[in-house]
Amino acid sequence: MTEINRRRFLGILTALPLAPYCATATAAAAAAEAPRLASAVSSDDGVHSLLIRRADGQTLFQHPLPARAHQVLVDAPRQRLVVVSRRPGYSLEVIDYRELKALKRIAVTEGGSFYGHAELSADGRYLMTTEASAADDEGRVVFRDVEDDYRVVREIRSGGVGPHELRRFGDTLIVANGGIRTEGREKTNLDTMQPSLVRLDIASGEIRETHRFDETFHQASIRHIDLTPDGAVLVAMQYEGTPRPDTPLAAIQRPGEAMTTLPIPAGVHAQLRQYCGSACVDSSGRYGAISAPRGNQMMFWDLQEARYLGQCMVLDGCGLARGQAAGEFYASSGVGRVYRLKAQTQARERIDKTPSLHWDNHMVNLA
Repeated sequence: MTEINRRRFLGILTALPLAPYCATATAAAAAAEAPRLASAVSSDDGVHSLLIRRADGQTLFQHPLPARAHQVLVDAPRQRLVVVSRRPGYSLEVIDYRELKALKRIAVTEGGSFYGHAELSADGRYLMTTEASAADDEGRVVFRDVEDDYRVVREIRSGGVGPHELRRFGDTLIVANGGIRTEGREKTNLDTMQPSLVRLDIASGEIRETHRFDETFHQASIRHIDLTPDGAVLVAMQYEGTPRPDTPLAAIQRPGEAMTTLPIPAGVHAQLRQYCGSACVDSSGRYGAISAPRGNQMMFWDLQEARYLGQCMVLDGCGLARGQAAGEFYASSGVGRVYRLKAQTQARERIDKTPSLHWDNHMVNLA
């Protein structure tokens, strides 16, 4: 979506609530093979909601939200979704996606704010969220006990400023610290920012690894990540400095190794406007996709070989979710379109078009 449209979506929900819609048994049976996609969305008049929709365009559930949201996290054993409000966010929404109903709204702790992302512990007992602290600039990962009404039980330092997306791998937590100090949405430290990719010991909170680019590229904000099955991190970045042709915008970091940039052809790099959005690893763990909504591109790599495969155009495309087949992804856009993409061929198939529906930055496949 354009920057003008993005700003329009920042208002608090004031329009009439959106009524949940459940498919009839006949319609549901006919669409049984179509995967279910979930995402935060906004309407033309600035109404924000959580949407569950089949990949064939059939709406299953739509629930109003008090503000624009960012990530939708899947708690598969409980068949719940956790919808995380956009930074600086002040609430989480818990949705039962089997019964198609809202369960709970969770407020942020006093003086803090959510940074848009969450993750679950290995046993599913604890919900972990990246948050700002009222005490100092360093970010926090806050633990909430899912079985005790999401009560806050612990917090650890994220190892940097402005923590954003986080992923769990074994007994470690991988955090993308964007490095940006903010007041509301205003960025206040771009000249001195120090982004980092950190691997934390979940039990102790101690830092096992910290990865940064050299000072030349200290304004490459590390924001969005995904994991391969062997713990390699696919990294999507947003460059906050003066545009130049060699800024790092995509990278990979393997356990115990340095973070290295992934190749992007010069002609493609020039189109991206120094900004990448979502990162997604496919179901096989071999192929990675990164969206660049300002450049209207979806890019693909063979992650085993760190080889660029190609790109396809998706207007204002940002949301990415893995498909069932190797190299298959679903992509959503701010102009109401959803596509099925193939990394190996860069093929693009449009499967949904609703111009009045603006899909937000992240999407998940509930299958």
